[in-house]
Amino acid sequence: MKAIRRLRTPTSGLAQYLEDVGDKTNWDEFRSHNSGASYHELREALTQNQHGICAYCEIAIRNQRRQVEHVIPQSDDRDGKKRTTDIANMVACCMGGTVQIDAEDRHRRPGRDNISCGQAKGGEKVVDFADPRTLPALPSVLRVIDDGQIEANKGNCKRTGFSADRVTSTIQILNLNTERLRLQREKRWIGLQEESLQFNDPDNPLLMETWIRHLLSTDENDRLNPLFTTTRSYFGELAETILEEESPKWI
Repeated sequence: MKAIRRLRTPTSGLAQYLEDVGDKTNWDEFRSHNSGASYHELREALTQNQHGICAYCEIAIRNQRRQVEHVIPQSDDRDGKKRTTDIANMVACCMGGTVQIDAEDRHRRPGRDNISCGQAKGGEKVVDFADPRTLPALPSVLRVIDDGQIEANKGNCKRTGFSADRVTSTIQILNLNTERLRLQREKRWIGLQEESLQFNDPDNPLLMETWIRHLLSTDENDRLNPLFTTTRSYFGELAETILEEESPKWI
């Protein structure tokens, strides 16, 4: 999970729906507004705002394998109902492990222990949850270690004044260390180890830095590489230096 921008302006379809219904908003009704086109427009805008990765686990989200997630759940008695159509309460999220990715990923089949992200958070009121839009951009308050586990970076939490306990609680709420996600991050870590061998040239130190900049930058479609925090953690301080120079392009 990384810092992301808050999308503050409603999309045209959402704005039109709000104008049409006034205070009588209903999320299910909005999803069918304009034959579903308004919802799809909103989902795409949130996805683009996040550079194509899930707000929580950072896997690539595209096509039908994504959804609009309410940070404050709709069922929350205090604020949920009145914020179901509030653009400031929405992020784009994966399907949380409820959709099998492909035939080779049989170990990732949907199951209670493998559910993550919005599906794991569910509709209950969440205490000590860190909205990714409130996370410090630099330095990262989360880190991935070589076995794919994600955890609070206590040193950086202390530096930024962000609660490490809150980060740990959020990881647990979203079930970000489910085996399905841990394996993907571990695979990414191993891949970076193997790829880095071809860029580690003592006679050309800029080769490695150029490669890292590429990995941490958006592509021609403004998309980031999936599992961004894994890559960021692997390269450590050098990654943080590069991201500071490139901020806020990757947020």
